[in-house]
Amino acid sequence: MENEIINPFVGAIPYDESHSKYFYGRTADIRRVYGDASIQRLSILAGGSACGKTSFLQAGLIPAVKQLRLQSGKNAQPPVILIRDWAKWRIGLKPFSSLDEFKNQFMGLLEIAVTDMDEISISGQSAEDLYNELKIKGVMQVLLGLSEAFNGLYVIFDQLEELFVSHTFATETVCDFLAELYYLDDRIKIIVSLRQEYVHELRTLEKTIGSIMQRTCFLPPLKREQNSTASIMVAIKGIFNSVNINIDDSVIYEVADRCRLYTKIEGDRRYGGEINLLQIQAFYWEFFNVLKSNPRDSNHNKAVFDQFLKDNAVTARVLEKYLECIRAMYDYTEPLEVYDKALVRWIDTNLSDNIGKMSEDIQKYIYDNNISGRLGGIRWCLTRLSSHLSSNDYKVPINRDEHKARLLKNALNSEEEKNLRELFDVAIDFLGKINVLKNSDGPISELVHDQLGQSIRIWSEMFENSWQDSIYSPITNRGVYLKPIRVTIDKISDNYNDRFVGCIINGEENSSHSDSATFKGIDFHKWDFTGSIFKNCIFDDCTFSQAQLQGLIFWNCIFRNNTSIKDITYESSQLDIRGGKIEDLSIIDSCLEQLNLYPNIDDDIPIIFTKNSSLVLRNTCVRLSCFKDLHGEAEAISLDEKSRFEFCLWDKVSANYIKASAHQMISCGLLKEE
Repeated sequence: MENEIINPFVGAIPYDESHSKYFYGRTADIRRVYGDASIQRLSILAGGSACGKTSFLQAGLIPAVKQLRLQSGKNAQPPVILIRDWAKWRIGLKPFSSLDEFKNQFMGLLEIAVTDMDEISISGQSAEDLYNELKIKGVMQVLLGLSEAFNGLYVIFDQLEELFVSHTFATETVCDFLAELYYLDDRIKIIVSLRQEYVHELRTLEKTIGSIMQRTCFLPPLKREQNSTASIMVAIKGIFNSVNINIDDSVIYEVADRCRLYTKIEGDRRYGGEINLLQIQAFYWEFFNVLKSNPRDSNHNKAVFDQFLKDNAVTARVLEKYLECIRAMYDYTEPLEVYDKALVRWIDTNLSDNIGKMSEDIQKYIYDNNISGRLGGIRWCLTRLSSHLSSNDYKVPINRDEHKARLLKNALNSEEEKNLRELFDVAIDFLGKINVLKNSDGPISELVHDQLGQSIRIWSEMFENSWQDSIYSPITNRGVYLKPIRVTIDKISDNYNDRFVGCIINGEENSSHSDSATFKGIDFHKWDFTGSIFKNCIFDDCTFSQAQLQGLIFWNCIFRNNTSIKDITYESSQLDIRGGKIEDLSIIDSCLEQLNLYPNIDDDIPIIFTKNSSLVLRNTCVRLSCFKDLHGEAEAISLDEKSRFEFCLWDKVSANYIKASAHQMISCGLLKEE
């Protein structure tokens, strides 16, 4: 245990067959669905969005059927073939207008499903060999041949609603296909899984096989009550026990009460409503990751987490300290934020550059597809899509071609257009891999679950126009490999003020005479620099007056000769100076949320102050964050009596910023009183 903590939770990604040992709480439902499928040729599994249908099939029902097949003998129990990922395997490349066209497209999907069966027939022939032998005769002959060879066959269609979402004329065609399969061989058992609001699409089948509702089993949401057939208590306790960890009942109830849908809230408690499985999965997934990252190294939590390791038990005290860790890490002020934003943090982790935090299959996908250098651009694409993906917390289908065309309008040349097009396609594919977007091979995409809508929106608002968002902007970097664009100096004038939102202006790319480009005597009056970056630039007698500076970063820049920032009235403005040199810079008559003085990103060299340096704040309200080790001989910062300020200093022990008094700033040599 102390050497390795296994994480049995997967976040917002469905369980697959390899996770069956971690799947609990659905035993009664497995028996019910299996019982129905054993005695009738068509069964329908229906449930709400994110109630766990795919996990139920892949980690619950299918492993149970395979176990029975091993126990009772291959003659007594047919094998299972699972058909899903409709878009991925070319179903719906174009709208199918006939049953024959649907069958032709279905063959590619069936081939993959048969290969995944890994079954040997009674006669010793593999399912894959049977498929290759019969595929020339068509899809129905392949399925009939498999049924005859294995003395029966369970054919499971998962997420069938994808066809109805993507295709206007799918209903009649799909129903005709299912009806033909229904009467093909009475040993073939069909299980159709789809969201409950799409069950009505199958009503056409009633003309040929009878009542649909009598064949429908509704998968209930997991409930708080322990005596429920679908109990969250049984599910969570079973998962923890599977990795030899005990968890107190009070902890399970505490988390379940705070992870609910459509509830009333009183204080920090929730009442009523279904349990949000995505939120609970994301919460516990992060919980295990925090434990794996050895948080007991912190003196504050050492005793509690050491006791956890000793007892292999999650108690109310362990949960309390975990919540404290997350609140401190993300600077949350409300107790419920740790729960409410669990999905937000899961999304952020899966789109972060810290690949080691991701699940193993996602890591493999990233390495196999050379995506590691593109994650920043993928994040950028999602921030631009997020506002279109949901409405009132319900997912909304989008047309990818339309959104791609909108982004391509920002490209400056054909090379940028090509690279941006490639990045957009990579982003869409990756977002599908981490179960955020459901993509069709046509132009339509949508969120996989309604519950992701709010979390995507919150994450996007947190990320958009931030440093990470700006530096990875493919519009302002030449393509997916993030090389800065060249904005020539002759274009930097009072008449060129509309191309800098989210831009990187790299002085090294603009100057053939020196290492930095020089801006001299320019008044950037009312320019919008939201999320922009100046790198390796010299500002000589320049003025930023009434400009929009939210997220603006000066990276290794030099300020000289009365350069000033003034009349900034946006309280949300946050300005970073990272490395470089301050010779003469004034901030006048302004209100900045925060001024960050950081070392250079490339080499960690702090900002340099020369002997006669001057950083003056006049009639300015600002929160100032600094490193203690600013280089130079000058008395670094000067403030007049009309300026209001709140200082922060970097604390190496806690690896975080802490509030500092003016006296502390003076003692560090960072502040001079006038």
